[in-house]
Amino acid sequence: MQGVRALIVEKEAAISAYLRASLLEKGYEVVGSADGIEEAIEVFRDSGPNLVIVDTQLGGPLEMAEAARAIRTVFQSDIAMVFLTSRRIDPSDPRLYEHCISKPFSDGELHAKIRAALGSCKGFRTSAAHLEPS
Repeated sequence: MQGVRALIVEKEAAISAYLRASLLEKGYEVVGSADGIEEAIEVFRDSGPNLVIVDTQLGGPLEMAEAARAIRTVFQSDIAMVFLTSRRIDPSDPRLYEHCISKPFSDGELHAKIRAALGSCKGFRTSAAHLEPS
């Protein structure tokens, strides 16, 4: 999708490769990938993505909520974020449910979550309706 610059943060190489292929197939630009939060923040600084797809079970000193806050606060960026998890997602928390996807997931589920995340960002709100799967 034109104008979308994605960063993949996933420790499992096979899932990272799948995400990259799926995003490229849909026309997204993949600006980088990382297998940890610290590396992701470095890649973020260097490439300025507007979509981050991140695994919630990366571990390390920064938890996912902290990483999301750091990206949004430090870089003052209204960035679309999709969280990948191996855990069950509680649909009673609509904010989390809207931007989180359980593994394993299908291409359709992934791209629906991406469209929802982009639609919630100021820079993409007006064009989110046009982010239809091809």
